[in-house]
Order: sequence, then C-alpha cells, then structure tokens
Amino acid sequence: MKDNRGAALLTTLILGFIALAVIGALLTFMIYGKKTSVVERKYTSALEAAKGASDYIMSSLFRASLICQDTSGSITCNCDELLPYPLLKCPSCSGVSCNQANKVSLGSYSTIGDYSISAQVISKVETPNEVIYGIRVTAQKADSQEKAVIEFVFKLE
Repeated sequence: MKDNRGAALLTTLILGFIALAVIGALLTFMIYGKKTSVVERKYTSALEAAKGASDYIMSSLFRASLICQDTSGSITCNCDELLPYPLLKCPSCSGVSCNQANKVSLGSYSTIGDYSISAQVISKVETPNEVIYGIRVTAQKADSQEKAVIEFVFKLE
C-alpha cells in the first residue's frame, strides 16, 4: 500500500497537463484560423475588384473602345491602335523619345469600392487574323498591404 500513495496525485497531474496541452492547442488553432480567414477575406475582396476591372477591359477591347496612354497621360490612343510589342506606343508618337503608351485608362473603373485599380498592356501581338493582348490588372487598397494582381491573355479575332 505504501507504493500506491502518490499514484492518484501523479495520474491527476498527468491528465491535467494533457488537458492543458489540448486546450492550448485548440486556442492556438482558433486564433491562427481567425487571422487566416481575415487575410483570405481581404485578398478575396481585392481579387474581385481586379476581376471586375478585367471584365471591363475585355469588353472594351472587344468593342475597340479601350484607351491607352503613356505614364504622363499626355499621349493617348485607342488600345487597338497600339503598336505591337516591344514598342507599345501610339502611332501618333512612335519615335525614340516617346514613352510606351501601355497604361490603360479605366475611367470610372479606376476605383472599385475601397480599391484603386490600375492596368497596363504588357504585350500585344498581331497576326493576319487575330490580335493577342497580355494585360496586368492591379487592385490595391490605399494605406494597406491588401493587393491582388491578375495577368491575363485576351485574343481578338
């Protein structure tokens, strides 16, 4: 009987430590899971804003009504008139001193919700039967690291 005196206390302490470890692990998973879901929600919002701008760009390219401009905004042309890659310049200013006019003018779509949207033509390839555009759309929330970047290829026949 003398050997079993501390067995109950020892068993209780071991079970207590196991329970404490399980509770600590559950709390850690709950806190980490909450942080992850907030980050995913923010990214999803930025991604949806970028997708909306991408839809606008594709429909405008299809209607040949999308406007491209250089970084200063002083030279503009219809994006379907843009000289093929690697130039990406408007025909009215295609000299060496002219900047690329690959910035897409989004008009009212430059802001969607809390996100600033920017887009640029990163490539344009013309063949006799089709024109293929490579476009990058960026949605970013002001004063935040929330950001989504979409790059897509669009083919016009």
